[in-house]
Amino acid sequence: MSMAGCGSNSKNGKQSDEFYTDKGGMDWGRVPIIKPYEIVSLREGNWGARSVDTSDVALSMPGVRSVNVVDSFIFISGEKTILNGQEVEAAWFVINSKNHNVLGFKDHKDYLNHLYFIGIDNEPKLLDVREVSQYFLKHDTVDWKGISISSKQ
Repeated sequence: MSMAGCGSNSKNGKQSDEFYTDKGGMDWGRVPIIKPYEIVSLREGNWGARSVDTSDVALSMPGVRSVNVVDSFIFISGEKTILNGQEVEAAWFVINSKNHNVLGFKDHKDYLNHLYFIGIDNEPKLLDVREVSQYFLKHDTVDWKGISISSKQ
């Protein structure tokens, strides 16, 4: 595991990347994941994932419930989300931030098989997106490796 997704902190005298420090606006919230990926909320309790890179593959993932980062991989689970252009009750997503490959799975077993295929033997604990947002607001960063939030998978 690494702390990918953490930006430099201006409190330490380093110049920060605004991507990792911007918390959103008065009527919307955001949490940076790994640049260019972020989760945003335009309505309370309604989170989605997206890429801010306009040259990147179009990524708009509504219904995000939980997220985590391990090395260069982003793991997301969603409810009432979109998978392959179709609305589904639940789905799991793996984003490889190095090559911008996004894969989604309707079946949890397929998701677990893919994790094994990419060398992850144990399913990473996914963190409730609302609690991750509160952590970001409080700490000005998200320490994906050290964050200790009790969350259901």
